Amino acid sequence: MKRRLLSAFLAVMMVLTMAPVAFAADTSVDSYDKLVQAIASAADGDTITISGSGEIAIDAPLEITKSVTLTGGSIVPSENFSGSCLVKLETADATL
Repeated sequence: MKRRLLSAFLAVMMVLTMAPVAFAADTSVDSYDKLVQAIASAADGDTITISGSGEIAIDAPLEITKSVTLTGGSIVPSENFSGSCLVKLETADATL
């Protein structure tokens, strides 16, 4: 009986200690400014979720220098967009 209680307690503790990491890695954005800030403050491997209307209109190419994951929406050019590409990876080690 003691072993079952101990193993159940340890299983619950493992799940609880992993939860904050999973929640902290996800950042929701709904505007271009918030997206730029989220990318600047993100660590390699973080996930950035586009929320709200699901589209973020940009005026200039979005420069990414880290390995991040963008989910939940799309990046579209605005009417004032000037550039030949929407997203520009600045380093060879960065992935999107």
